[in-house]
Order: sequence, then C-alpha cells, then structure tokens
Amino acid sequence: MEWDIVISYDQVTYYGLNNKLNLRIVKRGYDEVFRLRERLSRIVESSGLPYPPVYIVPEARILVHEGDVHAIVYADVNYRVTKSYVYPIVEVYLPFLLYSDATLKTLVLAHEFLHYMYLAVRYVTADYLVNPLIYTGDLSGRDFLEELYTVNPTKVFRGKWLLSRLDKLSEILDKSKVGNLIRRRWIDRGYPSKTIFADDFRIKLPMSIWSNMYFPEEVLLKARVLSGGKRI
Repeated sequence: MEWDIVISYDQVTYYGLNNKLNLRIVKRGYDEVFRLRERLSRIVESSGLPYPPVYIVPEARILVHEGDVHAIVYADVNYRVTKSYVYPIVEVYLPFLLYSDATLKTLVLAHEFLHYMYLAVRYVTADYLVNPLIYTGDLSGRDFLEELYTVNPTKVFRGKWLLSRLDKLSEILDKSKVGNLIRRRWIDRGYPSKTIFADDFRIKLPMSIWSNMYFPEEVLLKARVLSGGKRI
C-alpha cells in the first residue's frame, strides 16, 4: 500500500518572503525537501506504515539541559490542533536539513517515527498518565533521545541496513560534524535561532487532547500489536 508523504515548507517560505531569511537559503532548503521525500519513502517502505506529516521549521533550536548543557535539536515530535482532531507531526529544523547527510537524515527521521509509534501505543492503551517528553538529538550525539519514549525498532522496521545503523545511532552522531556545522554556518551567522529550556520543551497532553488524537488505522493496528493487543 502507498501513502501520501506530506511535507510542509510554508513557514520557511514565509520567512523568506518577509526578509527573515535569506532567499538563497530558502531555495536551497526547498531543493533538500525533495531529497527528504526520498528518505521518508525509505522509512515508509521499511515500516509498512504511513509517516506523520512533516513540518520544516526555519530556525535552529538550542535546548538547555540541566547543568547548563546546550544541545542542538535536529527534529522532534509535536502536534497540530484542528477543529476536529489533534495530529501528531514531525518537525525538522531547517539547519539540520541543510547540513546533514542522507544517512543521518534517514536515521533521525526513523527515530522520530519510533517516538510517533510510542505515542500511538500510549493512545491505544489509554495510558494518559505518561507525559511524553519528546525531543531529539544534541550537539555531540551523546544522550541522543530518551529511549523510554520510543518503541523497539526491530518491532517496527524491516531491513538490516536501517536496523543496524539505528543500533549505532549515538556512535554515528558522535562522529558527525552536523552540530558544529549548524553552529558555524547558522547560529554564529545570526540566522533565526531560539533557545529553550528542557522543561519548556515537553509536550504536555491533557485528557482533552488525547481524546481527539488522530492516528491512521494502520498505525493504530500496529500500536495494538506493540502493546500486546490492548485496546481503548
């Protein structure tokens, strides 16, 4: 089965049209979106499941952990509210899109999908007491994501290439220079950036939000399998 891959670049376009971002960067990012679609297609093929909508965010996000440890966010899971539903989404930050290689994009997007499936499992089990803390990545790759908020990749993905590399994700990030590139080419040049503290980066989902959460039926079926067959 094939699913549409939805990528929104609207916010980046808005920044470009309103002189908040260099149009050369906007154009380069637009070109990268088409390559990003290829990475997402690979993840969809490996999981056999639809990927949530992807929103490109036109800024660098700097996360401040306890002890004044600063980390660069590459992507995260968030949500959008409509009149009828709450839609989980994946946000990809434009500097990461510009300065990471194809392998790293694929791995980070795949890891975000594991967060997304974690939310789906919590939804089908009605486990609303768990407050998802969803944020990705840091400058060095150490402490990359809080594993308690993901599901086992071997239960979601097929294929040795993706699984073997996800297993070494921290090591791959340690060796990657993407964090330094983002600092040097984006943050230090004064492009749009935002610093946010870890406590403010939590996704707090009240009961009213959970009750209107939308997941495709294929994702819900998979989440029930992952949860051991429990239903709402």
